[in-house]
Amino acid sequence: MQALIDNYTTFAQNVSGSAYTTVQEIPKGNRPVASIVFPADINFFPNLNEREIQLLQEYKLLKDNWDGDDAKAPAKFPIMIVEFLVKSLQSVGQKVFHVAPGPNGEILVDLRNNSKSIELLFYEAKSRFVLFSDTEEPQQGTFELNMLPKLLKWLNA
Repeated sequence: MQALIDNYTTFAQNVSGSAYTTVQEIPKGNRPVASIVFPADINFFPNLNEREIQLLQEYKLLKDNWDGDDAKAPAKFPIMIVEFLVKSLQSVGQKVFHVAPGPNGEILVDLRNNSKSIELLFYEAKSRFVLFSDTEEPQQGTFELNMLPKLLKWLNA
């Protein structure tokens, strides 16, 4: 299972005004760790996804039956992953349309651009993606972190 690790490192002496957001996989057994690095100007998009980050803080306070229909409270692990993902997307200028809790403790991340949208669903033990477009059939599958650049390219093409 991939996980997003909140890891920000600034190399001020080498790269003036830039920050690097690192997304890593948690290794299983003796498998190597993979990383994706997003360079960004940390002050260029400071408030782009602030509303979504605030919503995630509020979702941490939800209790079971938060919707009156026996919905489970959002699990801590999906919230942690989505927080980091939203901050990473903000660092590269990608607007998150919305984040929302689901009835099974999952968190949804909704990305939109014109007639295309991506829904990323983060559960305690799995992650899924769904692609929607006016010109293509919907696609869905298991989301893996290394798919993010390809999905964003599809969204913004």
